[in-house]
Amino acid sequence: MSYDDPAAMLLDGALAGTGRRGGPTRATIYSRLETQIEEPRTRLTALVDTGMSLTALRAAARRGRLEATQRSDGQWLSTRRAVEQYMESRPRSG
Repeated sequence: MSYDDPAAMLLDGALAGTGRRGGPTRATIYSRLETQIEEPRTRLTALVDTGMSLTALRAAARRGRLEATQRSDGQWLSTRRAVEQYMESRPRSG
């Protein structure tokens, strides 16, 4: 899916929750829109740091463990906050 309108991209990302009738609740939509407006999505390649490789982030996105969306050209987009939340949710080794 191509996004010519930034609002359409925001709505598409916000509508990926669950509510009583199978759709997202109103609170979920507003919460996600607020987050996405405050923190625009960027390519996963820009979100890679020493603690997590690009391959690992892509795998987490495919499995649905990292809040991310995939553009029609195959690029994965997410936010720094989503990556940090994913990193915190992972079990610590050692």
